[in-house]
Amino acid sequence: MKQSLNNSEVNDLPTISQLYSRTPPRPPSYPTMPAILSEKSRKHTVTPYSKKPGPKGPHPRNQAKSTSKLAKAPSTQLMNHDWLTIFKWIDTNIHWSQQDAVNHFVNRESPLHFNQGTLSRKLKKRADIESVVKANPAALSARRQRVVACPEVE
Repeated sequence: MKQSLNNSEVNDLPTISQLYSRTPPRPPSYPTMPAILSEKSRKHTVTPYSKKPGPKGPHPRNQAKSTSKLAKAPSTQLMNHDWLTIFKWIDTNIHWSQQDAVNHFVNRESPLHFNQGTLSRKLKKRADIESVVKANPAALSARRQRVVACPEVE
């Protein structure tokens, strides 16, 4: 009961490498996807991260004028002359608080930018600032006290 195979039947048999390979043999052709499924399902095409994220929090230009704060002033150190002017003004206006003094000098035509904490520290050092200016009038334009290593040279 031997059966003989003709050439077309022999070509349809799998080879040994196909039998022992890890991947199953592929069908000769895949069916095509229906036209309805191949169209894009969404009208707009926004990919994730297509735009950079915006700024965090509310934008300062979108705030109401009444609730907006004054912009922070640039960080500048005041000179000894400016501090003596502030001390003189505080002496003439004793009933005003330190914060009122800060607000007065910030809202002038030529504003002096400092805060209440800085004013408090400078009031503690007031005697030092006045003695430095009295000893050396050129120190009026200084922003801080010079540290001299060898006083004999000066």
